[in-house]
Amino acid sequence: MKKIIYFIFLLLMIGIASAEDIKVVKESANEIKIGEIIEIKIIISNPYQEEKEFLIEEILQKDIEVIDPLTVFKRRNDALEVTYYEWVTKISPNSVKTITYKIKPLSLEGYSIGSTKVIDKSNLK
Repeated sequence: MKKIIYFIFLLLMIGIASAEDIKVVKESANEIKIGEIIEIKIIISNPYQEEKEFLIEEILQKDIEVIDPLTVFKRRNDALEVTYYEWVTKISPNSVKTITYKIKPLSLEGYSIGSTKVIDKSNLK
């Protein structure tokens, strides 16, 4: 018997004061089966009149196989090792950019899509 897990589209708002209007939406399949490749989209909008540069960090859950892209990063958070994707991308004024990655869940017990952190690097300069 295959286990199926259901996902609801996630809407994430960036809580940076100077980036109140920047929106991040994360999409994935409505149902996921063990061993099936799933595609996850991170959609970022730039409503400003100038180009913005963003650092995007996507935490990956344990018990998955990375499909695309293959390059991941690792770091220690307290006593846990965290695996994550990282992208730096520029988004043109009044535009939307989609970042896509693919993974394969190896088990569904307690499975959920990881958290996404988006930092407006243009404010850090």
